[in-house]
Amino acid sequence: MPRFFVEGEPQGEYFLGGEDGRHAARALRLRAGEPVTLCDGQGWDYACTVLRGEDGGLWLRVEGKSPSLGEPGAKVTVCQCLPKGDKLETVVQKAVELGAYEIWPLYSGRCVSRPDPKSMEKKTARLQKIAREAAQQSGRGAVPRVLPAANLQEALEAAAGQGTALFFYEAGEGSLKQALRDAGDRLFLFVGPEGGFAPEEAELARSLGVPAPKEYPCPGGALPEAFPVVVKPRCGEKFGLHAEERYRKAYDPAGFRAAWEAMARYDPQPVVQELLAGEAVGVSLVMDEKSRPVSALCHRRVREYPTQGGPSSCCESVWDGDLVEHAVKLLRGLGFVGLAMVEFKGGKLLEINPRVWGSFPLTYKCGAPLARDYVRASLGEELPLIQGPGYRTGVRMQFVLNDGLACLGYLRQGQPGRGLRGLVDLLNPRVKDGVFSCDDPRPFIRYLKNALGKGGD
Repeated sequence: MPRFFVEGEPQGEYFLGGEDGRHAARALRLRAGEPVTLCDGQGWDYACTVLRGEDGGLWLRVEGKSPSLGEPGAKVTVCQCLPKGDKLETVVQKAVELGAYEIWPLYSGRCVSRPDPKSMEKKTARLQKIAREAAQQSGRGAVPRVLPAANLQEALEAAAGQGTALFFYEAGEGSLKQALRDAGDRLFLFVGPEGGFAPEEAELARSLGVPAPKEYPCPGGALPEAFPVVVKPRCGEKFGLHAEERYRKAYDPAGFRAAWEAMARYDPQPVVQELLAGEAVGVSLVMDEKSRPVSALCHRRVREYPTQGGPSSCCESVWDGDLVEHAVKLLRGLGFVGLAMVEFKGGKLLEINPRVWGSFPLTYKCGAPLARDYVRASLGEELPLIQGPGYRTGVRMQFVLNDGLACLGYLRQGQPGRGLRGLVDLLNPRVKDGVFSCDDPRPFIRYLKNALGKGGD
């Protein structure tokens, strides 16, 4: 059945014009009563019937819509280093037919084909047209994008921040079968030109790995391959959940089934990851309009409330160059601009908060210029790249009521050392309060009213 992509949602009587309309009327010679499928490129197909032909196209009647069945579950970006001649056109066509999500032309050291930017722009437009035609022919529910050409390093950095990168290298030692088994649903496939990848390019690919927790595919609630795990919706905040309500820990099959049932109420396919242990460290960054890191702050979580896994009730300014480097790679790979906090636990990525977060008052207490640098970068000022901690390390900050409750919680849980150290901090005048200020005590008064009004929750 003929199939065409259209913009927006076709309804009622719809005129199919342009190049597709002329092709349908003149080349395919579609006549009244014949079926046609339109696709909005957003995952919906529209069953239509030809009503009549008109100069330049066809009038159709939209009979109904249904979900497109031609989109795979995994999103695969084919990162193809530029081959000679018109081979890239064949790569685009076949990649689209096989279900690729995006095609990304790349420049690498052994590329023979190196069109100038203006020629490459025209070539990309033609490749996008080929992708559209291939998507129509193969029954896809969306037209894969052909991204603007980039260099290999930019693509590797982007892949490190977004998914799993598979680097096809003749001297590689990994198993493709095992790599695909371990990969998630966001993949980047790196394919070299005719001469393959240079050894230094392969080493670059290895060096950009950012430690992350293992994620287990558990379709329909199938058991993960290992325990303990954490089960959580992909975005717990949009459901209005408190921090401690946004996940469940599971240490065995029975606990997993209960956790899955609880989280599936918010997300039909919640995320299942290995449960991370160890110290939690947040890396706060300001990324300017070019996604350059111009201000940074690291803090470690000392205590949290609720103690089973809530926001920081006490934290301390530190510096961890390795984690800063990982956080910068992630945000640059995402093309992020603005203020974000990347959190790690046990050295592995925990989450990315693209906003102001609860421990942000520590920036003021330790003298970190994040707020000032954020404003300056927003105004277009070009700031120097971060070189190290531009603030006092070892400054500890607490939220007095929540930290007091955290200390009592640790004592009740049989962790007297942690609880007593927290009580000492409560009496230590050098530990800063996250809300109170002699210059303006009103926020602290509001904090007390809110906390006491919730009964300490």
